[in-house]
Amino acid sequence: MIRRLGQAAACVCLLSLGGCASRDAQTQALADGTVCAKRGYLVGTDVFAGCTFNAAARRNNRAVAERLNREQEAVYLRRRQETLRQLSVARNGDFHFPICDSASPSAQVDRTTYAWYGEGCREK
Repeated sequence: MIRRLGQAAACVCLLSLGGCASRDAQTQALADGTVCAKRGYLVGTDVFAGCTFNAAARRNNRAVAERLNREQEAVYLRRRQETLRQLSVARNGDFHFPICDSASPSAQVDRTTYAWYGEGCREK
């Protein structure tokens, strides 16, 4: 019972912060309320409050998952670029590989040395 009251209080607070909350949050709260009302929950009941609370929690969880995916992708790309740079430097002097330039596949410029690096080529 206390948990349901807490959920109801959280929803009431969310809906009552009309002046403080952003338009996006207001729109989402109204959309959640509309969905829960269409499901047959009566406005003002604990079940309705739980429905809107769960909808907001699911949306928040999706947003967190998307942010983590973007961060993981950025980390992967940084590691891949560092690996390509290290391979290009390690290939220096190996004439089996062409020298990297702007036409090389996935070519990048190392901003510290201003040398090109990429897949299948060497720095110098």
